[in-house]
Amino acid sequence: DGLVRFRPNKGLILRSGKTAIAAEEISMLCGDVCLSERAFMDGITFEGSFPKAILTVENLGAYIDLPSFDDILIVHISGWDTLTPKLLLSKFESIPSFHFGDLDEAGVRIYQHLKKDLPSLQWFIPDFWGEYVAHRALKAKWPQDLELDFEHPLIVNLKEKELFLEQECIILDKRITFYIDRIKKEYLACRRKS
Repeated sequence: DGLVRFRPNKGLILRSGKTAIAAEEISMLCGDVCLSERAFMDGITFEGSFPKAILTVENLGAYIDLPSFDDILIVHISGWDTLTPKLLLSKFESIPSFHFGDLDEAGVRIYQHLKKDLPSLQWFIPDFWGEYVAHRALKAKWPQDLELDFEHPLIVNLKEKELFLEQECIILDKRITFYIDRIKKEYLACRRKS
């Protein structure tokens, strides 16, 4: 029975049968919301205000330290344990989703694994993250068989230099809040035009 942890957007309601509760109330009490695979199998649904965007976060420390947003659902993806998070994300398929993970081999493979079931998933790589390469990048051997045809240029650059970046190195950068708001607005503006 898998689990998924998430920090809900404002106004999201969980419903199971006749029982409904504001997800925000659970989060205020417990720090976040935790749902089991069994809850999804038993038919839990979501109603109320849906998020404008979803941000999946690979590492627990980054998930905990990331600021909350009124209109973004933040979901912890615990490495390769993606079954229950995918059940949650399937309830919000039409909502733009972004993945914030380590820029290393495992992070790329986890992203690619998620993207198979969530084709619209995009990388969350703030422009300023490249500034951290000089002082925070670590040495890493990248396997030759790792396909990077459609990956972000920063990831390609890190692979070529045999370096990697952990997501925690930027989590306290004050620009991250601005960047999350900016990509959400740009993405929504593009969707309105199409």
